[in-house]
Amino acid sequence: MCGGADEGGKVDWYGIVLPNGEVMKEVGVNGYRYLGVMEGADIMHKEMKEKVKEEYLRRVKLVARSRLYAGNLIKGVNAWAVSVVRYSAGVLNWTKKELRAMDVRTRKLLPMFGAFHKKSSVDRLYMKRKDGGRGLISVRECVRAEEASLQEYVVASEEWMLKVVGRTMVVGETSAEYKERVER
Repeated sequence: MCGGADEGGKVDWYGIVLPNGEVMKEVGVNGYRYLGVMEGADIMHKEMKEKVKEEYLRRVKLVARSRLYAGNLIKGVNAWAVSVVRYSAGVLNWTKKELRAMDVRTRKLLPMFGAFHKKSSVDRLYMKRKDGGRGLISVRECVRAEEASLQEYVVASEEWMLKVVGRTMVVGETSAEYKERVER
């Protein structure tokens, strides 16, 4: 049973009886969570960005507090903290300013826990370990790489729905071109 709404608008549900006998209620003002992303009538970008940012910074603090040696600490941040932001890439509309702010906040947190000296080279922090750097993955670069990979996947897909979406996409640089440019 539902109340009326124009096509594409919100529909008020008074309850749907599910096969197991439970009654599904209307989605509240706070929305619902689907695959870890808060949604209502649309994805709740502002709320989700704030949650992702808070969780990312919480994880960076926990890893920095752990007193791991430098190499393992950076691996921990890359694997555990950056993955939170990586998961949201392509779903949430991150601005360069927001991502840059998270990178800056990371660089401010690490010295607070003795994991990085505040006067150390920022370039060296993000440089690969094999090249003499610390190997930290930049949040901004991580999101950009994921978006390039997703775009490549959609454009190359054989599924008819993704083909339709792929035709409307403006193709930027490929993930291979992006990696090559970043590694220079």
